Amino acid sequence: MHNEQVPKLFIFDEASSNAGGSGKDGYDTKTKLGPLTYKIRKYGGSLIIIGHDGRDVHPLVRELGVCVHKEGLKEATFYEDVRNRKGVNPIFSVSGIPETDWRYDDKEPTTWSWSSGEDDDDEVDPEDLSRKLAIYTVITAKESEPDRPNHEIADFVPYSAEWVRQRWNEYQDNGKHRNVVGEVTELTA
Repeated sequence: MHNEQVPKLFIFDEASSNAGGSGKDGYDTKTKLGPLTYKIRKYGGSLIIIGHDGRDVHPLVRELGVCVHKEGLKEATFYEDVRNRKGVNPIFSVSGIPETDWRYDDKEPTTWSWSSGEDDDDEVDPEDLSRKLAIYTVITAKESEPDRPNHEIADFVPYSAEWVRQRWNEYQDNGKHRNVVGEVTELTA
C-alpha cells in the first residue's frame, strides 16, 4: 500500500516550558515527543523546537537535531552539538536572512498538553490548580494595572509579594506561564 506523504513542519516555541529534560516534563518528553520526533522524521517532516539556549530542551530531542544559534536579526550559526549551553562543532553560518511576511502573536497564551485526549484523568490536583489560578491572577492583574504594587496583588493569592514579582518577571522576561494563562482562560471561558 502506498501513501503519498505531504511535507509537514512542526514548530514548537517555548519548548523549555513543557519539554525540559527533568521531572514530569522530562518523562513526558521522553515517552511522547521522542517517538513523535522519530515518526515525523521517518515521514520526511521537519521540526523546529525553540528554547532559550541549547540545553533547555530534552536530550533525546537534541540528539536527533542540529542546534541553530540566532546571533542577530539576519545571522545564525548551525552546530552539531551543545556543550555547557554553547554550540560546538559549527557546521555553517548564514547571513542576510530575508524578512518574512509571516506574523504571529507572540503573546498568545496557547495551551500545551501531552494528552492524546483518550487517557485523560479527570482528577484534578487541587494544589496544582490553586497555583495555576494564582499565576493567572498575578498575570492578569499586572497586565490590566502594570503599576499596581506586588503586595496588593499578593492579597489575592496565597503567596508573598516576592512570589508575585518572580512569577510576573518570569512571564514578562521569558514568556513562562503563557500556557497556564491559556489553560485557566480556557477553563473559565
